[in-house]
Amino acid sequence: MNYRTHKTHGFFLVLLTILMPTGILIGQEDNSHNEQVTIIGSIDPSINEAYKINQQPKAGQLSLQHPEFEFNYLDKQTATKITLEPITPAKINVDKRKKTYKNLLVAGIGSLFSPYVNFLHSAGRRNSYRFTTQIYHLSAFRNIPEYTNPYTNTSALLNYEKFSGNHIINTGFQYKLNTNRFYGFVESEYQGIDPDDSNLKQMFNLMQANVGIRSNYKNNKKLFHSISLSGYYYFDRYKTSEANADLPFDFYKSFDVTKALNYQYLGLKGKVTYFRNSDTLITSSDLFVNLTPYFKARYGIVNFRLGLSFSYLNTTEGSLHFYPELDATVELIPDRLTIYAGIDGGLEKNSFYLLADENPYVSSTIDTRWKNNKFSGYAGIRGNIGQKIGFNIEGGWTKFDNEYFFVNTYFNAEVAPNGPLNKFDVVYDAGSVWHIGGEVNYTYDTKFKTWLRVRYNSYTLDSLSQPCHKPITEIKLGASYLIKKVNIWTELYYSGKRYAFDPRWSLPSEITLDPFVDINLGVDYQLKDNFTVFLKLTNLLNHNYEIYYNYPSQGINVMAGIKFKF
Repeated sequence: MNYRTHKTHGFFLVLLTILMPTGILIGQEDNSHNEQVTIIGSIDPSINEAYKINQQPKAGQLSLQHPEFEFNYLDKQTATKITLEPITPAKINVDKRKKTYKNLLVAGIGSLFSPYVNFLHSAGRRNSYRFTTQIYHLSAFRNIPEYTNPYTNTSALLNYEKFSGNHIINTGFQYKLNTNRFYGFVESEYQGIDPDDSNLKQMFNLMQANVGIRSNYKNNKKLFHSISLSGYYYFDRYKTSEANADLPFDFYKSFDVTKALNYQYLGLKGKVTYFRNSDTLITSSDLFVNLTPYFKARYGIVNFRLGLSFSYLNTTEGSLHFYPELDATVELIPDRLTIYAGIDGGLEKNSFYLLADENPYVSSTIDTRWKNNKFSGYAGIRGNIGQKIGFNIEGGWTKFDNEYFFVNTYFNAEVAPNGPLNKFDVVYDAGSVWHIGGEVNYTYDTKFKTWLRVRYNSYTLDSLSQPCHKPITEIKLGASYLIKKVNIWTELYYSGKRYAFDPRWSLPSEITLDPFVDINLGVDYQLKDNFTVFLKLTNLLNHNYEIYYNYPSQGINVMAGIKFKF
């Protein structure tokens, strides 16, 4: 392992000092179904494009618009994940004024001894301001047979958006606390060993903040611009920490380069990013600077954007990279059928926050590197049929360096360990991946909705024999049906075989994790306009399948609760 200490950059440390005390991450998680809730101020539970926290995108998501009850299938600790459903903006009818609400409270209790609370407040005035606050908590204290796996997820956020003339100003803060236990071992296999329980506990703290401004011109001859400053401080209970400051920006303006094109824009986007990582072994800092000049235009039924991305990365030493960018769409049938294709690439930080958020059982001394997407190409077709059926089919190929893979901590079975080795390390490899996938959704008379998602990944790696703990085949299916005041919904998730390495031998041996099916079912009954009771059942098949090797998931869970608007 390399021991290294990087020289910090004074300017970014100043920014980091300002940002570390507080934080924001705005967004909805699992949207279980399509009950409509009206809240004054037309809250939009999404992150404004200019203000998204810098995070590496996770693999395997297509961009098709689907029904609002989106299925989030896997919780990091159990298969149970119940969160706030999206909020429908207020609608104004000329002949009838609908009552609006500023607050929504969702509360319940589950059979895993799982208390659940989600409170959202939203207030604002059209074209003036919007204020949002949210408090969230979900925990579980019932154990899997032969395993002990309690966990808690708690967060609180504030967000304020101000409309000021031709600009919109946004600022926000969030604090998040997650706790869990390294439970991936059977105690009976460690006879004579009494591990210190304090070494099996884990706790992650996240503090985030951001402030930004973007233009809101109605005249396309103006210089459109957006710039924001965001940052976070993330740390666990084993003296591992990560600090980040991020400054993304985008400027573009309409130009009449040639009369042959319908519209033409010249722009410049980019970002400046700083990371500082520290654990019990090393301390390091990274500086990343990106600039991408681009040109976008439309010619008849063809829309396209051309750009050239220049990136400078300074870790142990500086390096310069560049990537061509092209994105094009052709509207074969306006508003009905579109084909698209593109190429791009870029550098992405495999941060401690990213890795621990995906797999909270990782070691606190994992190596964090920058992934280099040397080249990525994609193509697809999307459209809708009769405003009832929407679809998207896409395929692509990516060539990369430093893709991360989770492997169980290795030990020699011939030498008795002094305690359970039940964490995950991160290994990196170069290679490529093909993917093909599609989505389709169907809506009938607003009462019945169903959707299907399929994705298949095929990896070719330079060193590893298999893509450890990466999904190969995924299928997601959901449906909901509204009968008067009763809404019934169901969700199904299928994951095909995945790979891991068994660490119990002199040389780790390759194993295949069994495919699994997870089925959820729920019923909501609206007693009054502002009061609903719900019942949700997750993992109906009661299978303790393994998302990560040696970490079985929780079995069936039943949760009941209320939703109250006021």
